Amino acid sequence: MIWLADCIDILALESYTEEMTKAIMPTKVFKTILLLTLTGITFGSSHHNAYAQDCDSAYEVITKLRKPVIGSYNLWDTIYGEKSRREQVKSLTHALSGNNVVMAAEGIGDAAPDITDLTLAEIDRRGRPTWQKVHFVKDLQSVIKIIAHDKHYIVLANTGNSKNGNTLWLGFFNDVGELDKEYRISNKSANLEATDFILAQGESSLLISAIKNNKDQKIAPSAILKWFDLKGHRVVK
Repeated sequence: MIWLADCIDILALESYTEEMTKAIMPTKVFKTILLLTLTGITFGSSHHNAYAQDCDSAYEVITKLRKPVIGSYNLWDTIYGEKSRREQVKSLTHALSGNNVVMAAEGIGDAAPDITDLTLAEIDRRGRPTWQKVHFVKDLQSVIKIIAHDKHYIVLANTGNSKNGNTLWLGFFNDVGELDKEYRISNKSANLEATDFILAQGESSLLISAIKNNKDQKIAPSAILKWFDLKGHRVVK
């Protein structure tokens, strides 16, 4: 016995408009086959042995699938990752070209549960990865955000250890997720913890928001803004 299709999924893939949905009629051979598929028919060993599933889908719902609303079906969802790893997506951005998206995630492997890596992947319109790169950034603590700019993806993260303190990390990646350059931003008297960043001044520099914790702990933590060029150099004090 072969189950041809689930009516909702096939309707979503076959038609997004009211006109096309109403036009599906068994007036020709291919339309007859399509109608059987949409209504969810199963076929046994005999050609006379067919039963139709009760599946009346309102076309109003299907027409809204391009812009999901409460109560409608999503176009697709994806469970991303591998069983031997734990991954948490932290940020998304549009791909440098095309209609895909690129994600920045934290990954922890079962073989080294005390090490966090940076995982980048481009996801296509069907929810499938077109490429994936795993980077082992020294002393990586957390991934904050990814931005697409010019020919690079820029990732902001927090790094550090108990000996040298916490620093800000900027990584510049090419269009397939390979690391081109990286910069570390530190403060001798304080630990820094990034919270966000944006492109500034005509997209020629970066404005980073962070939390400053003085190492002597005599001064309370404070929120700060840091302005850097695209080479990690401070623009203003």
